[in-house]
Amino acid sequence: MNLVVHTARHPELRDYIHSAVSGLHPFIQKGLVERVAVIFFNSDSIPVGRFMFKLTVNQSYGSRVEEADLEFSLRSFFIKLPFSESLTRVLPRGK
Repeated sequence: MNLVVHTARHPELRDYIHSAVSGLHPFIQKGLVERVAVIFFNSDSIPVGRFMFKLTVNQSYGSRVEEADLEFSLRSFFIKLPFSESLTRVLPRGK
């Protein structure tokens, strides 16, 4: 895909991410998940970053999705992700 993707270095974090995504996968496939929130906390358990992913699964495609189409969509998502920070606002204190 010719795209740099950053991954977690810590094995436990990688396992946690894999477990979370694997656990959500069947629900996403069935269209039961509308949004996924990823929240980062500092050492005092205060949220310091939040990403909200809105998911839309077109069930009419079934398993007929072409790999090239999927790759294009995934590449577009990864390219937009770093720029999303400029669209976010600072989290209010105490939340």
